[in-house]
Amino acid sequence: MQHLVRFESLLRGVVFLTVALSLLAFYLLDSVSPNQPVYRLLFISSAITSVLLIVLLSPACFRIALRVFGRFNRVVWADLNGTWEGVITTSDGAELEVRAVVRQSLLKTEIDVHGETVKSITLAAATKMEAGQYKLYYVYRAEPKEPKWAPYSGTTKFDLNVLSSAKLCLSGQYYTDRDTTGTISLRRTGSDPFKHVAYY
Repeated sequence: MQHLVRFESLLRGVVFLTVALSLLAFYLLDSVSPNQPVYRLLFISSAITSVLLIVLLSPACFRIALRVFGRFNRVVWADLNGTWEGVITTSDGAELEVRAVVRQSLLKTEIDVHGETVKSITLAAATKMEAGQYKLYYVYRAEPKEPKWAPYSGTTKFDLNVLSSAKLCLSGQYYTDRDTTGTISLRRTGSDPFKHVAYY
């Protein structure tokens, strides 16, 4: 099992890119105005590092990167941001309609699932490759609508399916600390990760 984004490789790449761009910028500056002091190189490298980190950590830039890399592998580089609708099927066969919002960036993924009687927030989420398949592990805390019902925690391991170029589906089994189990299936309906989808 491996992380989709290898942060060691990413950091090495950022360091290499920073050094290369800093030396190039210093060389160009020195060719225009010779005998530049060395401290200018430190200033240039600091500025380039700052810009690279801001770009990498920006959700908007991350979505652009997903679109670019998604042309090579639509599953691994799937943009999960947006609104989702689906069904939870409990172990006793009951079906509950749910809506969800996914916010995805380089460092984190958040999933808010809303049902008519409960809503959940993300405690942890991670994307992995497992046996060549894309998985999204999701740990959450659910808060029932009824105040006298206690909150509970649960986990879900989603499989990602690409139905078409515009349609993505997440499906998997869930387990809660109340000893309940079931399945959940979500299909993306929109790309806005800030849309209000709550029932209450």
